[in-house]
Amino acid sequence: MAESKQIAILRYIHEQQTLTGYAPTMREIAARVHLSSTATVHGHINRLIKKGLLTKKDGKSRSLHVTPSGLRVLEQAPASLNMVPRFDLENNIENSEDVDYVPVPEQLIADQEAFFIVAQQNANMIDLGILPGDMLIVHRQDDADDGDIVLVDLPEYPKQVYRFFHEADHFRLEPENTKLTPVISRSLTILGKVMSLYRPNIQ
Repeated sequence: MAESKQIAILRYIHEQQTLTGYAPTMREIAARVHLSSTATVHGHINRLIKKGLLTKKDGKSRSLHVTPSGLRVLEQAPASLNMVPRFDLENNIENSEDVDYVPVPEQLIADQEAFFIVAQQNANMIDLGILPGDMLIVHRQDDADDGDIVLVDLPEYPKQVYRFFHEADHFRLEPENTKLTPVISRSLTILGKVMSLYRPNIQ
């Protein structure tokens, strides 16, 4: 499977540095990572620079250089792993421009372009084995079937995970925690369906 765009750009720049001694052009990068706009490439480059993974000399073309931090990221993100964006739940998921990428084993996802990762923030789903701090792999979608585990956005309960049910004229969001009660709402925004998880630390 393909890498994330930012990791693919970083890897291509490093390859060209090694082979030719200088960075590729924006058009060459766009062609290599299958982006139609060089403006999109510039956006990714600027975010990589902000993260300290690239440097660029002002006013000079082909002056991009992968930093030691960028090399470490490439070492930790071999092509055999998929890089999935991790979003902070306090930020807008769709419009967040400064995201980190997390390597995910291929068997956990089918298409990394459609997935993102969030950290479970509370004990809503502990009876199902989803613990605070677990990294949830979420498929980006705006609908769900009854019984699906979803990440939802409500004015009073922003960006939380529940089991979803549609009942008559309302939605029922069921926590998997016997100490909590269901949330009933007539309006909600589904941000995605939780497909899997991994646990960074076992305590």
